[in-house]
Amino acid sequence: MLLEQLLLEIKMGKDFVESKETIKNISSFIDEDYNLFLAGQRTTSLLEDCDNTKPFIKKLSRASRNYIEFENKLLEGKVVSSVYAKMKIDSIVEDVNSVIIELDGNIKKLRESNKEAIAKTIASLDFGVSLLGESTTVGGKSFREAKQVLQAFVNKEKNLIKETI
Repeated sequence: MLLEQLLLEIKMGKDFVESKETIKNISSFIDEDYNLFLAGQRTTSLLEDCDNTKPFIKKLSRASRNYIEFENKLLEGKVVSSVYAKMKIDSIVEDVNSVIIELDGNIKKLRESNKEAIAKTIASLDFGVSLLGESTTVGGKSFREAKQVLQAFVNKEKNLIKETI
């Protein structure tokens, strides 16, 4: 930690500094040509900090891959059929909801893993799915509400993403 960062953290508070860093990170994943939040790329980079041997991380990775495939079709300007869009969005929502159910059922798994990266991944995918739902005829689907511990992190991250974009 640099002295400047430490002084800023003392002056403004740890939450402010973390929020500022998160906003900077979110801004780096906005495509300038399309002015589109690249949630898939962000989730991939967030999941690199997690233990990929755990089954719920594998499900999040699969959801992230599905999102990237869908996102790439939109960025390439290809026409996406409503059936394809519905299939991808349903798959992403199903994978993330199963992760939330698994983590709600076993808080120990959440404590032992990188909960901030998991919450940021869920929030990014949630925001991304709502964007994809708006850009297609399918409409958006929402994720399941997690228990208090995880949901607090997810809500904080979703608010930061909305403010940044």
